[in-house]
Amino acid sequence: MNDLIFSWAKDAYGRMVHVDSVDHGLKCGCFCPCCHERLQARHGEIRAHGFAHHSETRRVNLNICYMVTMYKLAEQIILEEKKIHTPSYYGIFMELDLEFSEVVVDDR
Repeated sequence: MNDLIFSWAKDAYGRMVHVDSVDHGLKCGCFCPCCHERLQARHGEIRAHGFAHHSETRRVNLNICYMVTMYKLAEQIILEEKKIHTPSYYGIFMELDLEFSEVVVDDR
């Protein structure tokens, strides 16, 4: 996981946002949902768009930050949609939409 592309981050309101939906650079006002470090949005012409940690010390573990970011994105989707779609797995498990009547997030 050396070439991680951070396409999602937390905005100033605590919502997960995509890099293409925010201002460029530090004007995006975004933070890492794991280490809470400021992020800058990169909208380059050559490389894929993504967020980068804005740090002078670079003491964060990017692999852990990436996993927590994906977890927080999934959490937000489930909270808002109250359902997830599971694709078929080689015909062993059938495609299924799982709907939830209630979703509670444990913020401990």
